[in-house]
Amino acid sequence: EAPGFAMEWGIDALVLTGGDDIGEAPVRDQTETALIDWCVVTERPVFGVCRGLQMIQRQFGGALAPCASADHVATRHPVKFCGWVGTEADGAEVNSFHTWGIRGDDLAPPLVTFAVSGENWVEGCYHRELPILGVMWHPERGRPFRDLDRCLLRHVFRPAISDSEADSDAMPSVPTAIILAAGRGSRMGTLTEAQPKCLIELGG
Repeated sequence: EAPGFAMEWGIDALVLTGGDDIGEAPVRDQTETALIDWCVVTERPVFGVCRGLQMIQRQFGGALAPCASADHVATRHPVKFCGWVGTEADGAEVNSFHTWGIRGDDLAPPLVTFAVSGENWVEGCYHRELPILGVMWHPERGRPFRDLDRCLLRHVFRPAISDSEADSDAMPSVPTAIILAAGRGSRMGTLTEAQPKCLIELGG
């Protein structure tokens, strides 16, 4: 039913946030799966954060692998950028809060890596044809918000904004987006018309 509500609410884009590991919150898994399918069919933008990127990977047939807690849970580590984001020599330090990750060799075929960390873990990727992008770090935890993360948001949300906004130097605004959010160990419950708590207005 989630895609029906999304259509009724006039959702323009989907943000998949971090939270429970996949499999720990079945209702959330099912809801996000249905919404990603809807976004693929309607070519709406999707931005995945941590678990959100894992959902994107699973959606397109890719596998997940456990990663060492000491290296990826409540810590920071360097990543290298490649492709359109920069060269392999370019990099940054990012936060990390996940126990599952994506090996470079396991990346789903429609996805392209743009950021990697040690031992060939995928830290960021995008879809070859659709406005879908995800990162394993948490941009929302950064203060101040980094220019890199602003650039990624502009890139993925560009289809949802007007040409005039896209050409502006200011951070573009997305008219409406849906954010599915749950802290680790919490449960969202069923997404229904009576529970539009997952609907949020996004501004620049």
